[in-house]
Amino acid sequence: MQNNRLRSYFFILALFFLSACGGGGGGSPSDNNLAPFITNSSTDFNVKENQTEAFTVIAGDPDGDAISFSLSGTDSSKLSINSSGDLSFISAPDYENPSDANTDNDYEFSVSIFDGSLTASEGFTITITDDPSDNPDTDPTCGVYIVDGDIAIQNAEQCEMTRGGFFREFIQYIPQSINENGENAPIVFVMHGYTSYDDWIFNYSNFQTQADEHGFILIYPQGTIYQPTGETHWNAGWTPQSTTDDIDYIDSIIDYLDGNYLVNLKRIYSTGMSNGGMMSYVLACQLSYRIAGIASVTGSMANQTFDECDPKHPMPVMQIHGAMDTIVPYEGRENRKPIDDVMEYWVNYNGCNMTPSEIIIEDNDEDGMGGALSVYSGCLNDVSVELYYLHGLGHEWPSIKGTRVFDIDSASVIWEFFSKYDVYGSME
Repeated sequence: MQNNRLRSYFFILALFFLSACGGGGGGSPSDNNLAPFITNSSTDFNVKENQTEAFTVIAGDPDGDAISFSLSGTDSSKLSINSSGDLSFISAPDYENPSDANTDNDYEFSVSIFDGSLTASEGFTITITDDPSDNPDTDPTCGVYIVDGDIAIQNAEQCEMTRGGFFREFIQYIPQSINENGENAPIVFVMHGYTSYDDWIFNYSNFQTQADEHGFILIYPQGTIYQPTGETHWNAGWTPQSTTDDIDYIDSIIDYLDGNYLVNLKRIYSTGMSNGGMMSYVLACQLSYRIAGIASVTGSMANQTFDECDPKHPMPVMQIHGAMDTIVPYEGRENRKPIDDVMEYWVNYNGCNMTPSEIIIEDNDEDGMGGALSVYSGCLNDVSVELYYLHGLGHEWPSIKGTRVFDIDSASVIWEFFSKYDVYGSME
C-alpha cells in the first residue's frame, strides 16, 4: 500500500517537471508570448502645414511576431497609418483653418499595435505649425503707439501687416502740420541695425524733431528674424540664408502711404543705422525709381549689393562713418566693402568730380569727435555724394539727443541733405 502511494507521488512529481519544461505536449509557446512595444522618444511632434507626411511610429515585438497598426482617439479620423508605421494626414492640414476637434492645431490620437495576441498603445499629439509662405498679403492696420504700458506717443502709430508670408510691423510718425496744411509730404524711412528694433531707433535717432519742423512723414520699419542667428535683420546682401523680400516690403508701405495720405512720391528717402544703412544702399540700387536719396550711418554695401547694383537715375548719397568703428570698419571686413570703395562707386556712377571739397568739423568739446566732411559735387542732375568722417566715432549714431555730445547731429545733417533733392535731382 505504501509503495503504491510512493509510485503515485513520483508520477505526479514527474508530470509537474515535464509540464514546467514544456515537454509531453502539456504547454503552448503562446503561454510565454511577450507584448509588442512602441519606442518613439517623444509623443509630441511638430509638422508644418500643407504637407501630409507626419512621422513614423517606431514599434517592434520581442518575439519577432508580425505586428499591425491601428488608430483611435479624438482626431484619428484625420490620419492614416501603413504597415510600416508611417503616419500621414489624409488631407494636408491648414494652419489657418484647423480641422482637429478643438480647432487649436493640436491633433490628438492613439496608436495601437497588435502581435496576434497582445496589444500595446501610446497616445500622440501632432502640432501644426505655420508655413508663412501661404499667408495672404494684408494691408497695414494701425493703432496708437503706446510705450511703457500706458503712454501714447503723439502723432505716432504702430502698424501691422502680412507681406510675402511674413508678419511685418512698422511705426509711422505723421506730424500734425501734415494733416493741417494739406500739402503732399515727403517720406523718410529710418531703419534700425542688426539685432535692433523699430522702437529703439525711433527713440535715439531724433528724427521726430526734424519731421515736426519740416513737415515730412517718418516710417520706422521692423526687420524680420534671421533664422540662423535668431536676430532681427535686413536682407541686405550679407545674410545668405535670408528669404525675406525687404524691397517688396518697403515698396508695399509706399503704396499704402500713397493710398491713405497726401504724399510726394518724388521725394522718398531712406536712411538707417548699420544694417539699416546697408538696406538703404539696397533700395538705392534696386528700388531707385521710388527713392530720391539715401544716407547710411555706420553702414556699408555688401559685396552682393555692390556687384548687383543697378540704379536708374543719379542718386544723392551720404555716408556717416567713424574711424573707431570696429563692427563695420571703415576699411571694410568680410562681405562689407571699404567705405572708400562705396564712395568711389557712387562718385563714378553719378559722374561727380573725383576730387572733393573738404570741410573741417571742429572738435568743439575736445573729445576727439571732430573730423571732416568730403563733398563730391559736379554730379549729373546736380546731385552730390557726401562723406562725414569722424575721428572718435565708433559704431554709433551721432546725435545731440542723449547724454553724449557729438559734433554733428545725424538727423539734422541727413534731412538738410535730403531736402535738396527729388528723384530728378537737385530742386535748387
